[in-house]
Parts: sequence; structure tokens; C-alpha cells
Amino acid sequence: MKSLKLDQLTEAIQSLSTERNVPEETIFKAVESAFAAAWRRDKGERGQDVTAKFNINTGELEIFTNFEVVEKDEDIEDDLRQLLLEDAKKIDKTAKVGGSVQQQQDVPEDFGRIAAQTAKQAIIQSLKESESEIMVEEYKDRVGTVINGSIQRVESRFVRVDLGRTSAIMPREEQIPGERYNMGERLKFYIKEIDDEGRIPTMIVSRSAPELVVALFKQEVPEIGDGAVQIKGIARSAGLRTKVSVFTDIPGVDAAGTLIGGHGVRVKAVNAEVGETERIDIVEYSDNLAEYITRAMSPAKIDGIKINEENKTAQVFVSEDEVRIAIGRGGANVRLAGQLTGYEIEVERPGPTETPEEEKKDSKTSEDSEKEEAPRK
Repeated sequence: MKSLKLDQLTEAIQSLSTERNVPEETIFKAVESAFAAAWRRDKGERGQDVTAKFNINTGELEIFTNFEVVEKDEDIEDDLRQLLLEDAKKIDKTAKVGGSVQQQQDVPEDFGRIAAQTAKQAIIQSLKESESEIMVEEYKDRVGTVINGSIQRVESRFVRVDLGRTSAIMPREEQIPGERYNMGERLKFYIKEIDDEGRIPTMIVSRSAPELVVALFKQEVPEIGDGAVQIKGIARSAGLRTKVSVFTDIPGVDAAGTLIGGHGVRVKAVNAEVGETERIDIVEYSDNLAEYITRAMSPAKIDGIKINEENKTAQVFVSEDEVRIAIGRGGANVRLAGQLTGYEIEVERPGPTETPEEEKKDSKTSEDSEKEEAPRK
């Protein structure tokens, strides 16, 4: 038995356990595993089964190599992990075939320095793993919700986000194109998933997910929570445009107006969270497909529509001066209208034939008065 006089290590384990709310035993076991690995690497042989026992009160360390007991020479497949019964009895008189014995090893004088450094690394790794396990338990029921966080670090492939008790990453594909992130900046994030396939579980958050906009509207519009207004669908091109389809079966309730709010206050609040360069169109859902597609194409005015239900395609006919508005910047308007309605939509110049059965109504938007696409800032 060797006393390593690791008083500082003992204090560190106890202090970190309290500060990080990680069980002392968890850190302690990680330290013992690290001591065993350090001895095997520096003093033993690769492949040995090594156990370390560290007395947290005295700083004393014991190292043992473990062996399975076999009866005959021909039974030995790994001489680093197996021992003949006659040799095992020299270590432990009660040894039996099929059992195991532990052989105590010397702890060198210089091992204290090696062990201390190894233990430090083990503590850091143990804290990461334990905090990640705590994070999974605490946040697994919050997947699909919005959370406040601050930008912790910006890297080439992802942004690290500080959530207070834990951190998350926002991969490049979950970021809003063109949005800049500054250290310490506070934003709202959508908790997309907890990836637990790796050694350490990782929380993935998003700013570009359509669900972020839905969750923000749920926060702003109590009528969604009580069921008076339903969000039927959403299509989003983050940073450019979002179309939200809404419906109510309660007479006298204006579904689109409810989401927009008086003087546009509700939709503006959501816009402020996702970036004011992203336009949000609120589209009233209709069972009449021609009418629904017409509304989804807002703010463009549709002169006619031809639908092929078998192929799930639709041709919308617009005047020459409405073509650019119907297509939208980067094709976003027509593309999102197609995603919202489930039909592939083609914009055509005037010509034919079929118009919606009911009087066409423009969908209400976050900026109803604007007919031109707002320039991106």
C-alpha cells in the first residue's frame, strides 16, 4: 500500500461533487479507473485486468491485477488474465477453478505524480459524462419546446449555446442563413433532439426549424393553447419567408387575425425572435383546394387556377406584373405555397379557365400593405 498524499485531489473530488451536483461516488469511481489505466500503461502490460483501490481519506492507493483461475495448462488462453489453480492458491488459499484472484502490485515512488495528473483528466471526463447524463434526464421531456440560451462559442461547423445548467450545439444546418451570432447574445432556440448515440449525449437546438415558429406562436397566442385556433401546417425558408396555415370552427373567430393580433403585435413579436428579414404569411385554411392554394400564394393576386389532383400539381395564372411577387425572392413564395398545400405549383401568365368556386380572399400577412418583397438587410 502506497500513500500518495493526494489531499488536494480528495478536496477537489468533494468540492466538485458539491458544486456540480454530481455524486461523489461517480467521480471517485472514475478516478480509480484512471489510476488502474495509468498503472497498466506505465508499469504493467497491455491487456491486463487491473483494479485500483484509492482511500479518499488517507490518500493510500492499492493496485491489483485480476486473474481467472483455471485447472490445466491447456485451459490457459490468455496468460495475462488467467492463472493455474496451483499458482492461484499461492495468492489466495481459498482459490477455486472458475473463480478469480487478485494479486497486489507494487506502487512505485514516482507514481503519485503520474496518478495525480491522470486523476485530473479522469475528473474532467467524469464531470462531462455525468453532467450529460443529468442533462438527458432533465431535458428529455423538453424536446419540442423553446428555450432561452446565450451564444457561448462560434465554430466553423456549429455554434455552442449556453443554456444555464448545461450546453447545447446548433449545427450549421440548424442556423438561419445570414444570421450572425455574437458571444453572449441571448436568443430563443428550439430543442430539436438529444443525440445519445455517442459516448457523451449532446443536445441539438435549432433556429431554422419550422417548429420554432409554431412554438413561438403558441407562446404568443393563448387561443392556440385552448383550442380555439388550430395551426394546420407550416412551411418555412428560414431567413426568407414562412407560411403558417390556420383554422377555426368557432363562429365569429378570425383565425388569421388572432395570430396577427391587434396592429400586428403578435406576429411582430414572433418576427422579432426569428429576424425581421423573414416575412411571415398567415394563411386561412380551406377545404376548398382551389381557394386554399389561392390563399397560400398571397401576397400575389391569382387570376385563375388549374388543378390536377391525380398528379398533385396546380397551375396558377397571374398577370404580368404579379409574376415576380407570385414567385418570390429565390422562388420562396411559390415553393412554400406548394409545401403548405401539398401540391407542386407552377406560375403561368394569363390564360384560362378555372377560378376558385368561392370568392377569392387574400391571405393575411404580417405586412398586408406591402406588395413588393422587402429587401434583405
